[in-house]
Amino acid sequence: MAQVSLTPGTRLVIDPAEPLPLQKAARDLAADLERVLGKPSPLVAAAPAVPHVQICFQRPCPEPARRLSGTEVLRIGLAGSAVVLTGSDLRGAIYAVYEFAERYLGVEPLHYWVDQEPARRSRVVVSEELTQGPPTFRYRGWFVNDEDLLSGWRPGGKEGTGIALECWDRIFEALLRLKGNMIVPGTFIFPDEPQVRAAGERGLVITQHHIEVVGTNTYRWPED
Repeated sequence: MAQVSLTPGTRLVIDPAEPLPLQKAARDLAADLERVLGKPSPLVAAAPAVPHVQICFQRPCPEPARRLSGTEVLRIGLAGSAVVLTGSDLRGAIYAVYEFAERYLGVEPLHYWVDQEPARRSRVVVSEELTQGPPTFRYRGWFVNDEDLLSGWRPGGKEGTGIALECWDRIFEALLRLKGNMIVPGTFIFPDEPQVRAAGERGLVITQHHIEVVGTNTYRWPED
């Protein structure tokens, strides 16, 4: 049976030309690996000869990981000395990263919000491949309503985002770890607000709620 053994300092291979949302997921995985294995896992562009994790979507990806079809299908594959994380589309590849973190590293999707620390280990052995998806429901997400309840804990300050952008990013990360794909990033938001852009940079679909029908927010009218 093929297997790959990952040790402290395992490198994550991702092409710099991969989309930004996948790059952000790769950075999250690097942090997860460090928490579990106890040593930083650098992001590199070229695959080493030693065991490593390769994250790919648009750029060349080792076989057989590329042969995927359907919407938001994820794959955790093995190719030589590499654990390959990919998907049928961008979000599928992102989900593969977080599925690997949960399944093999023990990082819970809500780890930040419940103060969960995964068990420290000397190595992580991957011996099984996984293909998962497509999801049953096309859109799955959250309406972050009354976000001001978080503003005393993580105030937005001069950002004007109600809560700090770092906190927003943690919300987006948690949603993706749970395999969500859609977000209403606040109660009275405008399309040009920073958290809207930040949600898009995570690869999430932006939607609206009952006060902002078809994306129209009139609270700055007629000034803006």
